[in-house]
Amino acid sequence: MIYNTFAVYDNTLGFSAGNENNLQVENGADGTTTAPCVKAFLRDMRSYAASCTGSVRQVPIGLDIADIPPREQWISYYDCSVDDDENTRAEWMGFNP
Repeated sequence: MIYNTFAVYDNTLGFSAGNENNLQVENGADGTTTAPCVKAFLRDMRSYAASCTGSVRQVPIGLDIADIPPREQWISYYDCSVDDDENTRAEWMGFNP
């Protein structure tokens, strides 16, 4: 697994669950967001990392999003937990201008 391979290096600062995940996929006039799938992927990545505790160092897992409105809603969405599961929250977020 990539996580296990890179987590041993001190210069690995974080893992990204995706890039510009808040952009819409063209699907009719309104488009479709991939956010729920990305949030599930984030949960799975964080759950896997938690299962590696003790064997490799813990590295934060987050995502990069496009710096477009509504920024506050994107931040809130990726910062909130689902069903009180902390693994559904991003540990860091980056913004691409």
